[in-house]
Amino acid sequence: MRRLSRLAVIALISAGLAVAFMVGGASTAPGAHARREVVAGAAKQASTVLTTSLAAAGQSGTSLTVKEHTLVRDHAELTGENAQRATGSISYTVYSDAQCTKEVVSAGQFAVAHGNLHPSRGQSLPPGTHYWQASYTGDEGNSPATTTCGSEVETVETGPKSIVTAKFGCTWVTYTFNGFPAGPNTVAERVKVDNKQIYHGSFTFTGSTGSNTVTVNVPTGHHKIQADAKWHSGDFKGEQDVPGRGGITCVAPPHVFVGYADSDHYHANSHPSPWRGDPGVTFEGCGYGGVDACPTSAGTDIYDAGAIRIDAPLAGGAIVVSGASVQIGACSYSPWPGLNVTVQPGNTLILTQTGKQPRCTSSSGAEQDNFDTSETFLLSQQYQQFKKTGICTNDGYVGTITLTIDGKTTTLKDAGQVLNGGGTDADICRKANEALAWSQIQ
Repeated sequence: MRRLSRLAVIALISAGLAVAFMVGGASTAPGAHARREVVAGAAKQASTVLTTSLAAAGQSGTSLTVKEHTLVRDHAELTGENAQRATGSISYTVYSDAQCTKEVVSAGQFAVAHGNLHPSRGQSLPPGTHYWQASYTGDEGNSPATTTCGSEVETVETGPKSIVTAKFGCTWVTYTFNGFPAGPNTVAERVKVDNKQIYHGSFTFTGSTGSNTVTVNVPTGHHKIQADAKWHSGDFKGEQDVPGRGGITCVAPPHVFVGYADSDHYHANSHPSPWRGDPGVTFEGCGYGGVDACPTSAGTDIYDAGAIRIDAPLAGGAIVVSGASVQIGACSYSPWPGLNVTVQPGNTLILTQTGKQPRCTSSSGAEQDNFDTSETFLLSQQYQQFKKTGICTNDGYVGTITLTIDGKTTTLKDAGQVLNGGGTDADICRKANEALAWSQIQ
């Protein structure tokens, strides 16, 4: 057999191959030599050290004393020769005894990647002494490790019964605070949707109770939502996570439009489309409540009024509209008492004048019905100027539309001044028909 040179053996070993080589000189008889196998790159499991520290309400360490309802987290770090490449998992457990045999709660198990250890979930524990323990599973290059029971001790003292709760909607989160000291109490609020922060602010109140509603915009679809709160009440600090159990499902909000109908000036039956009688339209105007009290011409209702259109989304269930009112300048309009209309998905509700009374202005004959929203111009200083100069200028009144949909009240602005003709009255100022097409405001 031809022997390999020393350099050839070294080259094969460097290439990571298993090499069989002979021991002995040239005079060794065939079959009388000894063999051994050398394997390159064998894994080495290094010892690891797991260290931990508790953290809560601005303090940290291996021994903490906190007030009741304070959220505490455990933070672990791994050291060792291969710790920076560690995989496996880290878990956290809280016990009620110093031998760590009586489990109180699991504070979470998390995957380890590149040596990064996730902290525990926050825990709000009852009064008493609690013992935290962290455990690392190990991997091919790192040995398992568990902290010594009793190395982390949390003492929870009875404190103010400060509790934060939260209710969730697709456009709002309402925090409720109970059992706080006399105050002032400052609460930092943070709302997360699918673990992404969408709101961060603070709220201060005096007294043992309070509430605060935060406006949010949760996208269409099903989402996990969470409201976090941290508070400072005198010398007492705390924090609380309030998850929305099961999450919430949000559908697209109804679309809202404003327009103007005018069948009284210069053009007959001029109104935005869709209108009364069109497919899918529920029309609440003349004849509302079973009595038609609108002005008429040749037996036909005359419209000279603003109009509101509400389109129910195609996706999701029906919506219920149970209230509507409009404020423009000094004029308040609410001509739909007892409103309660169910609008099926994809259908439309239109609200407009319902009769001659009550009117907002007292001009003789100029205002004929209870939703003649362009007549607000008559109550402005710009109208008085028009009477002197014959020149109309915008009165600056921006209409506010208040709607109650599915039990929630929403306020919208008619920023384009559609309901009040751009801040003037087209009939008075330009001798023109006042009708305007629908303009979307939501």
